[in-house]
Amino acid sequence: STDALVMVRACEKAGVVLAVNHHLRSSPVHQTMQRMIAAGEIGVVRSLMIVHAGYLRPVLQSWRIKDPAEGGIYLDLSVHDIDLASFLLEQTPATAVALGAGVALGSNTVHDHAMYALKMNGGAFVQVHESFVTPDVE
Repeated sequence: STDALVMVRACEKAGVVLAVNHHLRSSPVHQTMQRMIAAGEIGVVRSLMIVHAGYLRPVLQSWRIKDPAEGGIYLDLSVHDIDLASFLLEQTPATAVALGAGVALGSNTVHDHAMYALKMNGGAFVQVHESFVTPDVE
């Protein structure tokens, strides 16, 4: 898009790095999982479950749950979890269904709790639970 090209040019001019921080891909555990899945070592993966939940520490209770323009839990966690599923399975989302709400820290316009399911373009199903308000999830 034109906006993306403007950002790239501005960063080039300023001499700074522009990057997407999909950090979950760089985890040695996730890289090992991806290699094992790709090699068929665990068979055909038909479904994947991701739980990315905990209690959002007070020091982090800022833009993540205050400003609707910032996207709440979706632009903080969902983008990473969807990217992780795509990375692990080497598939992209084809269909999505979701529920979300402002349960405790958020509001009707800024969600702090979400669950969704994806059907990936290769046929795998992905179930995701994300929460800023679920302490002691481990």
